[in-house]
Amino acid sequence: MDNNVRKNDLESRKEHGRLAQQPEMKKALKKPIQAVSSTTWDQFDYKQVQGKLDQQIREQLAGQCLSQVPQTTARIAHEAVDSMLKSEPASKIAQKLDELYQRFQVIFENLDVSIDLRTRQYISATGLVMSPEHCLTTIKDTYRVAAFTRGIEQAISERLSLMSTPSPIHLVYPACGPLAPLVLPLLSYFRQQSSVTSEQLKVTLIDIQPGAVKMLNAAVEELEVEDFIKEIRLLDALDYQPEGDIDILVLEAMQHGFTREAHLPIAKHFADIMSQDSVMIPESISIRALLAIPQLEFCEQWDRDLSADEQLERQIHVRTKRTDVGEVANINLDFLKRMQWRELDNNTKVAACNRLNIPELAENATKQTLLVMAELTTFSDEHLTQYQSGITHPLPDLHACINFVPAEEQEGDVLLSSGDSVRFYYRVNGMPGFLVVPQEEAHDAND
Repeated sequence: MDNNVRKNDLESRKEHGRLAQQPEMKKALKKPIQAVSSTTWDQFDYKQVQGKLDQQIREQLAGQCLSQVPQTTARIAHEAVDSMLKSEPASKIAQKLDELYQRFQVIFENLDVSIDLRTRQYISATGLVMSPEHCLTTIKDTYRVAAFTRGIEQAISERLSLMSTPSPIHLVYPACGPLAPLVLPLLSYFRQQSSVTSEQLKVTLIDIQPGAVKMLNAAVEELEVEDFIKEIRLLDALDYQPEGDIDILVLEAMQHGFTREAHLPIAKHFADIMSQDSVMIPESISIRALLAIPQLEFCEQWDRDLSADEQLERQIHVRTKRTDVGEVANINLDFLKRMQWRELDNNTKVAACNRLNIPELAENATKQTLLVMAELTTFSDEHLTQYQSGITHPLPDLHACINFVPAEEQEGDVLLSSGDSVRFYYRVNGMPGFLVVPQEEAHDAND
């Protein structure tokens, strides 16, 4: 063999050795290729072997999951909303919402926002103001985000179909937090689908927290929905006065039992400046009072050793053991326009809700606890029911003693018996929530 040819073959073998040490080549070499002895190297078909190796690598690369390809945050938002609008399994929606949360968490961590503004949380005159850091996690409340997203999409579609003028819909979202999770992903979906344009819809976002507003601007940019945004306001929602009409209000500022946060004061403020044909989302919040056995409701119902089917059967059983007291209030636009605050002092006001009677219970009935529970209709047939979300978990009123006298009576306890008539009030004093008042004490209330 010519010396030049031998030299080239030697270099080729060295190169082949180097290639064989690369990770992808090692994978390709898992399928054995017949060894070639040094004595027959001159008969070795290098081109054929290299071709086989290359083809194996191509097949491995082609078999990789497409999900490993980096996705934009906007694309993840589109997939999440698409799953919600199609009412796909909650597990799939939860996965996409968690991906969104992870993306936004990284952005939030890298924002030029002080620790104080990230964690700032306080009690205002109307309720708890959550920290931006804590509010980030609300995007992971799967059923809540899905029910609101579907409801808002339907409300916008219906509004567009009824509009006779080319002016855009004005949607306002107060107390929206750092991500405005009920609206921003939907705007990203609209942009990518071209189903609703920025000429048809303009959005005002409002939050009282400077750290939240900083993150809102970053989230809007990340999702590429700047054209939809009318304005982002750093403002107490109770001080907002619109320049024009509000067509759709999106508001969710509550915790379980319709407590702690300022949903009702904010909703009342906006109801007074909205027209009767405006849309409020949620359309209605039904607050009910129940009597329940606390051991069943809060302990045995959540036995972790039960299978999914057994858990469902247990929950159905627990609900049969409850006693319905009645609807405390149905909070909708009409109710809010009629509702009047009663000022008790500079720091306290109340709104009268329904009168209810404590139902009769068997003499040997297990001690009952009064529960207050909210269920929401976001729009049309879209609902958020008990235990689907943190905001629909029943809340026990530990001061209401039904048919028993506590061993150690505490200030604020109210002793009630079956047959008693009670009036429910909603109090706003920095710690908003429902208050039960025996009817004889409420006879002079301004209804």
